[in-house]
Amino acid sequence: MDEMALSLSAKGLVHGEISAFLAEVYGAKVFKTTICTITCSVMASMTEW
Repeated sequence: MDEMALSLSAKGLVHGEISAFLAEVYGAKVFKTTICTITCSVMASMTEW
């Protein structure tokens, strides 16, 4: 799910849209805060790099 969330975020979807997409396509309930945690941790790593 992490890779899917990152891919969708890179395509410009916001956290709520990613959450809705995962629920619709995969039936997975992923909260917006979880999506934010995933994308924010990657962005923090990129900033450090």
